[in-house]
Amino acid sequence: AVLIQILTALTSNVMIHASGPGHEHCKITITIAPGGDGYQFTFADDGVGISEEELKKVFEPFYTTKRGAGNAGLGLSVVYNLVKVTLASDIYNESKPEGGFVVSFKLHNLMAE
Repeated sequence: AVLIQILTALTSNVMIHASGPGHEHCKITITIAPGGDGYQFTFADDGVGISEEELKKVFEPFYTTKRGAGNAGLGLSVVYNLVKVTLASDIYNESKPEGGFVVSFKLHNLMAE
């Protein structure tokens, strides 16, 4: 159930933030690959991306670049907390303008989820 919550929040984030000029359609890629003591889960989009300054803030509660559009800025902070607390894993993100957005984390035991 926690993976469904994470996927829902990440997909919602793509629908709200990833489109823009030259990015009317956005592709999402989900990869789960063996890695060390578990599996590396990666969720990536090919959308507009975000700046390095914004990237540092995306997991903060209530941070959003679309506040005027009615967004509360909770989606990625929920993902962060689900990964850190429920999955007891570290979470990583990367992006660059026009280069999409990537979130990855380690799944230690898929069968328990």
